Amino acid sequence: MPEYTMKRIDKQVLPDAGYLLTAAEQRRLVGRDSLQGVAVYAEGACIGVLLFTVRGGTCQIERVEIVPAWRRCGAGGRLLRALLLLADRQHWQVVVPFAASGQRDTVYRWLAAQPGLAIARQQGFVAQIHRDAIDKAATRIGRRTGDAVQPLFAQPKKSIAALCDRIEAGFPAVAAELRQGQSGFCEELSCCGKSGGQIKAVSLAAKDADGLSLRLLFAEPGCGALAMGALAGSMRQMLQKTDEEQVGLTVTGKSAEQLLDKLCPSYEVTQHLYTAYAIGENG
Repeated sequence: MPEYTMKRIDKQVLPDAGYLLTAAEQRRLVGRDSLQGVAVYAEGACIGVLLFTVRGGTCQIERVEIVPAWRRCGAGGRLLRALLLLADRQHWQVVVPFAASGQRDTVYRWLAAQPGLAIARQQGFVAQIHRDAIDKAATRIGRRTGDAVQPLFAQPKKSIAALCDRIEAGFPAVAAELRQGQSGFCEELSCCGKSGGQIKAVSLAAKDADGLSLRLLFAEPGCGALAMGALAGSMRQMLQKTDEEQVGLTVTGKSAEQLLDKLCPSYEVTQHLYTAYAIGENG
């Protein structure tokens, strides 16, 4: 097996790893953001990166990227073990949320083969939705909600803070991220429904290396139509970002699934959601 060297990604290591990172990831790694990383070196060159965030004692792996020529050589496993050792010293709980078509999926098999990890199925799925269905649904819902649906991050900060107060009990992680600003979310795809000058429903989207994720679909009691309008607004914005005939959307939570059933019932489930988590001495 090749000899590997692990390094935490900092301003000195970043130039070596930059070709494996997006511009947004590079900004987050050097800014005041929660994103951190580990790089793996072989033969004097950076051949892979592992990116993670730490919030409230939970370390979440965001992405693992290995140069194609070095895959199947154990570099990814070494990165993961390096993080597990770091997490053990820092008393972090490591989790790896991911999507897979099933237990034969490459990502699932790789994570299942790693010592110190167990995998649990989560509620949620990745859906593929035809753009015609999105456009028709958005138009139909738009007639009912009109100007009540607006971009979330165009709202006053006090309105967003009030929203955080209302969702904190049920969605503490999302509320905490939202209080920090929109850096972890997809600003142009996040919409809200307003009534009486207050945010009553929200469709909150995030975008990472795996695509678009619907992080939160929330509505006050009796505001289901506004929630559908917010979701339709997010999906319509998605259409403007792609020419693809099918648009992918990660759906988490029963309420999001129910509203998607009403809005675009013809969607196709292509992947299910899982979480790998550390067990044993690293857990």
